[in-house]
Amino acid sequence: MGNIFGQVRRVFPQETIPWYSKPPSEVTEEEFAVLLEHFTNRLAGYDEIWFYQRAGETHPLFQRVMELGRQAGLPIKELFEENIT
Repeated sequence: MGNIFGQVRRVFPQETIPWYSKPPSEVTEEEFAVLLEHFTNRLAGYDEIWFYQRAGETHPLFQRVMELGRQAGLPIKELFEENIT
């Protein structure tokens, strides 16, 4: 799957957190807590937050980020590849 945090780097290129390059299955709970905190704090002011997904390729870590982000009040929406024409 590669660098799952590549999108974070594109949105926030100044980030220098080394473990952003880790495969999602290797992210520790402590690292996840930092990721979620950064995600919710930095995106809190947006009216829409879109996650692009391909069928069968969304890692459970991303699902967890979306779920907990929604619980924190973020307006997260999902866009699936099969819905794009």
